[in-house]
Amino acid sequence: MVKQRWFRILIGIGILLVLGSTLVIPVHIPLSEGFHTPATATVPSTPLIQGVEVIQQFPVTGAPITAIAIQLATYKRVNVGTVQLTVRVMRGGYWQVLAVRTIAKEQLKDNAFQSFEFSPALLTRPDEILAVVVAADQDNSQAISWWIDPTLSEASYQLLVNGMPQPGMAVFSIAYVQKSGPVITLLPDLWQRLTIFLDPLWQVLLLLGLALGIVPLVWLLGRMVTTG
Repeated sequence: MVKQRWFRILIGIGILLVLGSTLVIPVHIPLSEGFHTPATATVPSTPLIQGVEVIQQFPVTGAPITAIAIQLATYKRVNVGTVQLTVRVMRGGYWQVLAVRTIAKEQLKDNAFQSFEFSPALLTRPDEILAVVVAADQDNSQAISWWIDPTLSEASYQLLVNGMPQPGMAVFSIAYVQKSGPVITLLPDLWQRLTIFLDPLWQVLLLLGLALGIVPLVWLLGRMVTTG
């Protein structure tokens, strides 16, 4: 009887150690889902030469942005000059510049994504509208283009060329900040990510269900240890 009881105690301790270890496992949690244009039928935009700006507006979640990548066409050339990406935000009825990044065209690869990174990350507010403005220097002989999908249409994703609305959406992606650490320190963020599509009432019901499931488990472990 004594051996059986100690065996049950050891099993109970083992289960508790396994459950406890899951709370200290290091994880990475994105504060928001990244965005990627669901492009299906892409074509080059108006050639980016001196005096031309292609602008893509989009809403943000409020999570800090670490990078924006855009798909560019170089027409299978090694072009000279620079391409500039400017991030603007609409605040107080005016566009304000959040960041500017400039790279040499020689770094670009044809039809590939070029990432523009931000350190520190760009701080935004929920539901704000941002605008990515892409411009380049030089003439037609050194032109590049931003790929767009003219079949996409979203009211909050306005595409413009030199301020004039255009059909479709530019091909781009957004990366947001990730939190890192033990699971136990990120439980609020995990809960938010797992229940992002649930109404508050359903979140409460889910919590009650989890609590009702834990109580019998604790009771069973107690019976396992104390039953002679």
